[in-house]
Amino acid sequence: MLPIIICLLKLCVLATCLSTDGYYWRDYYGTIPDDAFIGGHDIYGRPIHVGQILHGKNLLTAKIYQNDKRAFYSYYGSEYSSTRDVKILCTLNAQKFEWITTTHDTMHLLTGRHILNGGFEPGHQLYIGRTFHNQEAWIGRIVAAKIDNLGLYIPFEGRETNIKSFEILTYNENRTVLGL
Repeated sequence: MLPIIICLLKLCVLATCLSTDGYYWRDYYGTIPDDAFIGGHDIYGRPIHVGQILHGKNLLTAKIYQNDKRAFYSYYGSEYSSTRDVKILCTLNAQKFEWITTTHDTMHLLTGRHILNGGFEPGHQLYIGRTFHNQEAWIGRIVAAKIDNLGLYIPFEGRETNIKSFEILTYNENRTVLGL
């Protein structure tokens, strides 16, 4: 009876890891899984992955560099890195993701799209965003509120920087890309 219970528990854990949306978050322990979503590239052309990290009671968007065990994120003016409580965005359908260019004051016009939840921060909705600087993708959290969309917050040179024009990550189950 015990082996059956253990098998059922493993199936339940697997079912919660997989998502019907075509993407899922895996625990990250320093090794990039084969199905990790690539959110951009660094100045040397190496992949940068999308992560999430638990910071206090907040679940924040992070960036994870290839061959680096740490996840980098920003919060209230500072840049942080950690190897604890990190998740990495994974998918078997990377072609169904799309980065949409927008701004903090036109983001609300993006209707009819599945915008990925970027985490949790009390009083705000968080989404996954990126911008480019010095030929590198900078991934961070987009902070939105009922009254005002505050923009993209990224870790940059030890501090947190707010960007008003950025790309937001969306997922389209019906999207097909020719040539893939």
